Amino acid sequence: MSKTQKKNRTDKGKILFAHASVRSLGGTSLFAVAPDDIRPDNVTDYFADEAMTSEAVRKLEANGFDVLQVSDATISIAAPIATFERVFNTTITGSEEPVVKELGKETTAEFFDSSDTDKAGLIDTSSSDLAGVLEGVSINEPVYYFANQFAPTKAY
Repeated sequence: MSKTQKKNRTDKGKILFAHASVRSLGGTSLFAVAPDDIRPDNVTDYFADEAMTSEAVRKLEANGFDVLQVSDATISIAAPIATFERVFNTTITGSEEPVVKELGKETTAEFFDSSDTDKAGLIDTSSSDLAGVLEGVSINEPVYYFANQFAPTKAY
């Protein structure tokens, strides 16, 4: 989603899904690097230790988030938009963006963004009570499977 797209009024009760990056062993957030910078030889630098992850889960739940899944590097969470705004001291806005859904159907979907970073969908956690355990939160984008009913023509 482009930061320049027109924003719509957002239903603060709508549930958002996101991934929270737990403070990593290497000290760099997954959200602060290009995907190509994460390689087999350094991927564990982006993992968090078990105690930090447990503390992050505890704090997220205490602040009203549903913890959906916990991995070595991130925690999958869900909560109403109002919870994200309150906990992370931000404003969440939504915008309609063009997408391709099942069987190539062209339509629009709602994408969400925070007001405090230049990267679309990224929430800065530094001004929240969770800054000690989280490096950032990335709002999930809508996913539509089978946008094309045919396999890619590229040879793998």
